[in-house]
Amino acid sequence: MYAAKKFGKTKVSGLFLADQFGKYVLDSVKSTTAVDAGYVYGRRFNQQGVNTRFTTGLLLSPVFGDKDQWAFNGGYYYQGGHDKDGLELGAYTYTLALTYKTKRLVYTAGFDELSGNDAFSTSTVNHRFDPLYGTPHKFWGYMDYFYAVSGAPTGGLRDPYLKVKYTSANSRFTTELAGHYFLLASNQKDITGAAVSKHLGTELDLTAGYKLNKFTTVDAGISYMAATRSMEYAKNITPGTAGLNPIWAYLQINIKPEFLNK
Repeated sequence: MYAAKKFGKTKVSGLFLADQFGKYVLDSVKSTTAVDAGYVYGRRFNQQGVNTRFTTGLLLSPVFGDKDQWAFNGGYYYQGGHDKDGLELGAYTYTLALTYKTKRLVYTAGFDELSGNDAFSTSTVNHRFDPLYGTPHKFWGYMDYFYAVSGAPTGGLRDPYLKVKYTSANSRFTTELAGHYFLLASNQKDITGAAVSKHLGTELDLTAGYKLNKFTTVDAGISYMAATRSMEYAKNITPGTAGLNPIWAYLQINIKPEFLNK
């Protein structure tokens, strides 16, 4: 359920989402002595009931200034219930961002945090927040180190970031440079049992777009990651085996015929 309302220059939105996961038992040998039902990759989903997870929160987005040149975005979301493995869930995420606009430039500074599990804690509650679906691509870097499939690291994620965007006078050309400084939110262990550095890496994303005509645009971008060895632990990669400075680039042409706009 989603609801939003504007109060003057402030938009307030709220979310409540519940999703359910089938209960299972482990069966690594795929026993054939019982009914061979609901078997998926070592798990047998033939148990009664479901594990229910809920996500709820609020987002505030006021605009202010004599020319509405300032904007703030602040939100907090909580996940409770039980995760897909039946563990009690108590996780959160929050976001803060401040934007300043001029005639051609937009500057944004922000900070996002997703809770995670502390490797030195004995708690049986899962504090790892699931960002849900495809949302990470929009917020935590275009290289998708923390995309929906893999989610946030077990130790959570902190992302202070800066962005600057330019739009040409005729509005046909735009370009944006974004920088992310990724950190773990909670402690994680290395192969010796010691805590790893919380700094995961720094990502730079440069994108540009040009409108050729009313139904054709060209988009291009290049991204660079300067990762640390802690990123290997966050991504469950064998220590010492990963490349720490990947580059990713793309070029695409978007054609949307006029009849599709009607």
